[in-house]
Amino acid sequence: MKSLACTLFLTVAHVLAQEKTEAQDLCEQWNALYEKMQYGSVDRKTSGPLLRSLAKEIRDKIAVPQDSVFYFPIENHGLPDVGGTNGSGFISRQYNFLHGNRHRGHPAHDIFIHDADQDNLDDNTKQPAYVVAMTDGIVIGMKTNWTSGDTLRGGNYLMVYNPNLQRYYYYAHNHTILVKLGDVVRAGTRIATVGRTGRNASEKRSPTHLHLMVLQITDEKGKPYNYYDELVKSKKVNSPS
Repeated sequence: MKSLACTLFLTVAHVLAQEKTEAQDLCEQWNALYEKMQYGSVDRKTSGPLLRSLAKEIRDKIAVPQDSVFYFPIENHGLPDVGGTNGSGFISRQYNFLHGNRHRGHPAHDIFIHDADQDNLDDNTKQPAYVVAMTDGIVIGMKTNWTSGDTLRGGNYLMVYNPNLQRYYYYAHNHTILVKLGDVVRAGTRIATVGRTGRNASEKRSPTHLHLMVLQITDEKGKPYNYYDELVKSKKVNSPS
């Protein structure tokens, strides 16, 4: 009897490990294709539908909690740190997801930290400013090795897919990435630190900030979603004492 129980346990463990490997592989495929699209080295007409198809497969393989709570995406920060006035920094006109790094518009909100000396540390705490997941989701895209001279605007970015809301959450200009492809992240947990990576964000003229774009997956292009009202009602995350 003990032998049978052990065999069943090992079989279940093997199946779960295999499913995790398959899900990880799908995330790596999505990430590789998205990176090519960012740099314009893949046909846009075929990459859009394929990205959406991969996202659907990922949704079927990985369970994500259904939590309707939104968290403000930087620890110890809040609405006054969002650029513009009442969400005026969001400009979706002429944006096309499939254009990758060459897109137009600014379909996002920039959230600033106090970093006068531009050392990637919050001047108030002398510590990194932690980016937290605004919602639950799956890490399906990332870049961790941006260097000066790289033309990519987003620098070290994270793409988190929320299959329940059918949205992509794009966190850009990070200094360090704290998660890996395939991770299921809970809303309010640390995923990165705010930084200055990216073609424009690394320039002296640019204050240190998080660039957060949300895309509603209505078709292969992805439609910019103005989530300002969700920032307004979001829960503030304080650093652990």
